[in-house]
Amino acid sequence: MKVLTCLLLAAVAHAQKSGIDKTASRTVHSHILGKAFEQHQGESPRFDSYHNRLQKKFQDRADGVEREPQQKKKKERSPRSDMDPEDRILKKSKKSSKSSKDSRSHSSSSSSSSNDKFTCTITVTNLHAFQKFEDFLVLIHSNKLDYPIFTLGEPAISFERDSDDGDRNEIDNGLKELADDGDTDDMEDFYEDEGGVYDVDDINGPLNPGVSVQFTIEYTETYDELSIASSMLFSNDAFIGIDALSLPANGAFFLNVLDAGVEPNIGTCWSVKADERDFPGNSDCADDDYDGNDNENDFGPGEGFVHVHTGIYNFDDDAFDDYLENFSCESNDADSFAEYFGNIGFNDDTLTNIGDDQLFISFVNAGDYDDDLVELAGDSDDFNDFCADIEDILDDIFEELNDINKRMEAELFDWRNPVLLATLACDGPSSSSSSSS
Repeated sequence: MKVLTCLLLAAVAHAQKSGIDKTASRTVHSHILGKAFEQHQGESPRFDSYHNRLQKKFQDRADGVEREPQQKKKKERSPRSDMDPEDRILKKSKKSSKSSKDSRSHSSSSSSSSNDKFTCTITVTNLHAFQKFEDFLVLIHSNKLDYPIFTLGEPAISFERDSDDGDRNEIDNGLKELADDGDTDDMEDFYEDEGGVYDVDDINGPLNPGVSVQFTIEYTETYDELSIASSMLFSNDAFIGIDALSLPANGAFFLNVLDAGVEPNIGTCWSVKADERDFPGNSDCADDDYDGNDNENDFGPGEGFVHVHTGIYNFDDDAFDDYLENFSCESNDADSFAEYFGNIGFNDDTLTNIGDDQLFISFVNAGDYDDDLVELAGDSDDFNDFCADIEDILDDIFEELNDINKRMEAELFDWRNPVLLATLACDGPSSSSSSSS
């Protein structure tokens, strides 16, 4: 002990001589969160997404940045009450009908029968008690369409090899934007330039619970397939879709919820497309004072492929919370610096064997420890002062965590049954009745 004391006194003298200055500003919040993340990374999308969100908040706070909510990329829309709910004819787009690069477009030598135009009247009805649908993408195309609007089991953004140089080219048809943000612009732009397309258009949302909208499409014997997609407002990346339905088709089609696989399904207020004005009045997410409704998309990876939606992830696992609590001196059951750092797994035998708290503080200040918790200890008057600082930091973290943890009520994402009914009434050759669920 005498030898250790001498070493400590020598170190303190060296520190005083060198003029080491420990700043009062610390990043202990991020340090504690980082330690928790190391322990639980990958266990749950909740750990990863919450960690990323918290770190952003505290980093912005440290940098003096006031975080602004992300703005949704949305078109200017007329209120639904101003729309004509009767038949809407989707006009053939100029790009697709006149595209010289589409070798499969109409030719002047085609028979008159292949150029005959037919119509389908389509009625879509929202069957969900609470969920709302964003804009609907409507695509009329041939069976020669190169890229379907979605493929079960495949990524929303896919890649293909270039036949000339072998490079991998990204194929982004806009499904990610539709599922993430409810925006059809990217999909419309993509398919307007694609071969095999007769018409691409959108139907304005939102489509509220129990509400129907009717529109009419035009097709031919060559361009005789229908694809539709729309995303769900109270979701991370849920959508519904019809892929390449052969026309004419008559009957009722019940659609279940699909998942684009581009976001984790954590269902928090800040990660979904809706803002506080969209939620039912009794929802936690409808709080006017809550500024988290910013449709955050960059908080963690999704499943990586399109699949049948499984619902929101289970939130019962509180291991992240428990681990953060372990940094509390009381939960840690420590009465000294040495016990505290030993109990949290700090890998330094010298520090964890200094039983005298004042010697511990002196030793830390004499050294060069690149560890925020250790530096916080060095800035403390004693162990009780350190513990009080830790409790304030944990309270701060948990206050932010409780805010981040605000999430949608279960009834908003109850998708055990079909959520949309599409009813088709078509004229044209070989019209037949059909139904699907």
